[in-house]
Amino acid sequence: MNPSQLLGVLVGLLAVGGAAQPAPDLVHLVFAGSFREVCKTKMLSGQVESFPTVAALRQARLVADQTMRSSHPAIKDKATPRFPEESHLVSVTATLLAFRFESHAAAMSGDNDFHVIIGDSASEPTSLLNVEVSGLPRAGDPGNKFAAVRQQLLGILTKLGLTPTPSFQRLTRTVVVRVTGGLYFDADHLAGSVGPAGLRPTTVWEIHPIQKIEVLGPEAVPAQGSRWNRSEIKTGHRKDRVISLKWSS
Repeated sequence: MNPSQLLGVLVGLLAVGGAAQPAPDLVHLVFAGSFREVCKTKMLSGQVESFPTVAALRQARLVADQTMRSSHPAIKDKATPRFPEESHLVSVTATLLAFRFESHAAAMSGDNDFHVIIGDSASEPTSLLNVEVSGLPRAGDPGNKFAAVRQQLLGILTKLGLTPTPSFQRLTRTVVVRVTGGLYFDADHLAGSVGPAGLRPTTVWEIHPIQKIEVLGPEAVPAQGSRWNRSEIKTGHRKDRVISLKWSS
C-alpha cells in the first residue's frame, strides 16, 4: 500500500461524526489470486442449509480432508471448478475470533481476501473454521454483491474499533455472527496452517466466498487484568461474567 492509499484508509476510518467508516479502496479491491479463482469469485445460489454451530456443519457436510484429496486429485489444479462436495450453500452461527486482510499490495502473494476465523469455542480447534470474504471478480461485480459483503465485514470491524492488517488480530470481545456462503476445499494449504496460534482450524474446508455476514449479538468480555469502569460497577457484573452491549446501527 503506497502512502496515498494509506492516507485514504486513515481518512476513511476517521470520517463522519467521529465514527470510523470502511475505506473505499478496501471495499472495491479486485481479487488478485490465481488458485481456483473460478470458485472464489462466484457466489452460489439455491437453498441455504442452516447450521447452529460449526461442529454441526463439520459433522454434516465436511468430508475428511484426506478423503477429498484422494477422491479428487485435480483439486490441486489452479483452474479446477467446484466439486459436488463444494456445491452446498450453507449458513452457520459462530463466534468471530480473529481476522486479517491478505493485501496484494503488502505481499504480492496476497489475493485481497479477508480471512476470518470463526468457531464455537476458541479452546477447541475442531470447532474452528476459516471463512473468507473474496476480492471482487476481475470481470466485474454485477449488483455489487462482493463489494456489499466486504462492506458488511468492514462495518463490523469498524464498530469494534478494529482496522484490518496483514497479520491476524484476535478479537477481545465476543461477537456472534451468522455467516452464509459456499463450501470450499482449499487444497492450496494444509490443515492447521491458517490462523493465529491457538486458533488454527484442523481442516482446510472453508466458507468461500462469504455471501453474507450478519452480527447476531455483540458482547464485551473484559480483558484479563482490566479494571471495571463506573457503568460496569453500577450494573453489579462480576469480572468473569459477560456484559451485554447494545448494537446500534
